Amino acid sequence: PSAEVMRRVTAAAVRANPAAAPTAFNAKYASLEGGKALSSKVLTQAWADLTFTVDPLASTLETQVAHAEAVGLLKAPSNLPGIYNLTPLNTVLAARGEAPVAGL
Repeated sequence: PSAEVMRRVTAAAVRANPAAAPTAFNAKYASLEGGKALSSKVLTQAWADLTFTVDPLASTLETQVAHAEAVGLLKAPSNLPGIYNLTPLNTVLAARGEAPVAGL
C-alpha cells in the first residue's frame, strides 16, 4: 500500500480507539529488531504531543529542504512540487466527505 493509504489507515485506527492506540504502538515498537518498549511515562508524555493525520504536510518538506540548502546539505531540487501524488488520497477523502489535502 502507498504511504498515503497507510497514513489514512493509521489515523483511522487511532481515532477509532484512542485509548488503546498507545499500547498497541508500544507493543509493535518493542517487537521490532532491537526494539524495547517505551516506559509508560515516556509513552504518555510523547503520545500527548502527537497528531495523527492523513495529510503528508507537504509544506513541512519545503521547510526541511530550505534548512538543508541553507547549511549546504542539499542543492535546490527542481522537481519538489511533483513529489507527492495526492490524487488517490484526495479521491478517498472526497468519497468520505472530507476536505482534500494540499500538495506543494
